[in-house]
Amino acid sequence: LCIRDSFLAIDPARVVRIAFSAPYVEIEGTYLVREDSPAQQVADLDRDGLRIAVGRGAAYDLFLSRELRHAMIERAETSAAAITLFDLQRLDAAAGVRQPLAAWAQAHPGHRVLADRFTVIQQAVAAPASRPADALQALFEEVEAIKAGSLLGEAFARAGQAVTLVR
Repeated sequence: LCIRDSFLAIDPARVVRIAFSAPYVEIEGTYLVREDSPAQQVADLDRDGLRIAVGRGAAYDLFLSRELRHAMIERAETSAAAITLFDLQRLDAAAGVRQPLAAWAQAHPGHRVLADRFTVIQQAVAAPASRPADALQALFEEVEAIKAGSLLGEAFARAGQAVTLVR
């Protein structure tokens, strides 16, 4: 596997082979449920017999695989496919990033997104951990310089993304 510089969620399962900058944005992981679901908060979904759709390998898949004790994870190939899996197979929830889940719920009446979250996903610039230390330092210093300016906020605003920037 050849990893180039990329934007990735920081996760303990990834740090063996990947070096991460300090995070530049935080994104909430939460659940999409049907309007009539008894689930009112994240904790309500970790119950025996409940099934939760996730995008395979997503940061929240890695997190939930470590944290869920009772609910069963049903993996789809992508985050978007996880929502389809939730909908078509009438699973109990779909896990994902708050904004795309909320957009889907708004476009599909009878669904809602839980108000709380199960994790905060920290996005960072990622590079191969095997890269020389001075090259990693230079890359990550550039990330810090970009974070200090207005470029990130402006880019997310143009994309219509409401995110929490980390300075």
